[in-house]
Amino acid sequence: MLNFSSLKRKVLRHRIYLIAGFFAYLILSFWFSGLQNLGNLISLKLYAADTPNSKIFRFLYDAVQRCEPIKRPDVNSLRDSEKCLGGDVPFNPVDVSSKGSYENLDRCLHLTDSQLKNLKSKHSEFIERVRKFLANNDRIAVDSFANETGIVTVGGGKFSVLSLIMIEMLREKGSKLPVEVIIPPSDEGDVDFCAAIADLNAKCVFFSDVIPKKLIEQIPIKGYQFKIIALLISSFKKVLFLDADNLPLVNPDQLFEQPVFLETGLVIWPDIWGRVTSPAFYQSAGVEIDLNSRVRYMGDDISPVARFHDPKWTRSDILSMIPLHDLKGAIPDPTSESGQLLVDKTKHLSTLLLAAYYNFHSEWYFRLLSQGTSGEGDKETFIAAAHVLKEPYYQVKTQIVIDGFFDEDNSFHGICLYQFNPQQDYDQHNHAKHWMAKHQQEYTTYDPSYDIEKDFYDKWMKRDNGEPIDAMFGHASFHKFEPLALARERIYVDRKGHHFRGFKRYDITKGFDIELFNYKLLYRKLCSARPLKFKFYQSSMNTEEWSDMCRYLAEHIKHLQSTHHLALSAQNIP
Repeated sequence: MLNFSSLKRKVLRHRIYLIAGFFAYLILSFWFSGLQNLGNLISLKLYAADTPNSKIFRFLYDAVQRCEPIKRPDVNSLRDSEKCLGGDVPFNPVDVSSKGSYENLDRCLHLTDSQLKNLKSKHSEFIERVRKFLANNDRIAVDSFANETGIVTVGGGKFSVLSLIMIEMLREKGSKLPVEVIIPPSDEGDVDFCAAIADLNAKCVFFSDVIPKKLIEQIPIKGYQFKIIALLISSFKKVLFLDADNLPLVNPDQLFEQPVFLETGLVIWPDIWGRVTSPAFYQSAGVEIDLNSRVRYMGDDISPVARFHDPKWTRSDILSMIPLHDLKGAIPDPTSESGQLLVDKTKHLSTLLLAAYYNFHSEWYFRLLSQGTSGEGDKETFIAAAHVLKEPYYQVKTQIVIDGFFDEDNSFHGICLYQFNPQQDYDQHNHAKHWMAKHQQEYTTYDPSYDIEKDFYDKWMKRDNGEPIDAMFGHASFHKFEPLALARERIYVDRKGHHFRGFKRYDITKGFDIELFNYKLLYRKLCSARPLKFKFYQSSMNTEEWSDMCRYLAEHIKHLQSTHHLALSAQNIP
């Protein structure tokens, strides 16, 4: 007879085993899956830690820490304020000769013997570490950067807004190169912005995409140091770095294929100031300056020295009245304006690592290189590093042109610095050198009436047809195209409430209306029915201030459109 009670117990046990087996299967599956995911995560972390790019940053952090100089004392203890002719040095013969002499610059920032000895030993040790690192990792410059050429800028905060304008102008001018916007750790999370630039062949790159988190926390990154980190983080071997407020006036893609870049791997543009780098910098960096040998007069390095140097001048005269940076071994005048920088990292990785050293020890090197003058920061670290390492670089000769306007009190407001085509500049400079080599005998007698502007810049740094070299970039650093600030301060609006144009050099922009292009873009992106949401504007959108900004933009656009013919008429464009 069938025992139903026994059967029920067997069926129940069977069901329990099935259910238990099922749950065991699920648990084991999740467990194995978790292990696999954990393994993937660990391998990703290990990969991140072992990438050549991360290896560069690990080396850099370690070497910078090991080669840290003693703490710099207050600058006032290093300065003879009674004798030093300090302050900015406009790039003209009078100021450069008086303020830029060896004697004056040495008085302005004079180190003690112990300070100089310490700086020199640490600097020398760092360079030796760089040489060993690159010798032991001979392919690191190639392997660290996956992509060939591209454009890099730093975003985050208001700079994301500005970089959008810059990228839009790049595409307007026909640039096809990819763009990387490096976002500092504190500014991650600009989702709308990153999505918007993706449609423009650009992308956000976060520090954490490249550098392990622990290393990010250890590297002292702030302010001016973002630029050197951005250059090292970017995936491009060959980089055109543009500040976010720098506006390309032509397609810059051609720069990467031109001889000026291929031959040197580093192109640097000038600033409007004379160089005030302290003699102590050269001493600390182991660079010898020949105090008896003059090799140029400001930008003129093609004329025979006899043309502008009186043979009666003594060594005392040279030290007291000849610009230090006219002497053999010194970095040439003028100072650098690093709103744009062109660099081949496979040729100049050592340059960038030394520039990073100067940036991370900015309390010493910013002051040694610029002595507290306008723009003191990272701008001199790139040319200084290349010069110290004897690496090739080309310093554009064509001088900056400033755009701006006169206010109602007849005070001039400079708002944009125009920088010029380096290849045209390079060709013109070479042409001048070759001509002068054939006609040297005509210029070997001292000429007390020699004029650097007339006899060099006007005569030699313009093309044979008399036309100036073409502008490439407009660095609109003051006022920046940040719309809330423009609206809040009523920039380009006079006391009577009338709008006026700020940009006037239509001859340089070839009829391109910078102002109208940028104001229309800002209005379209920020004042439409579905505005682009920047993290920087989170607390401002949907406020009365935001409405005021949009009204200001609309009013200024109306004025710019009514005067657009001014931009076009300069080049007779119909």
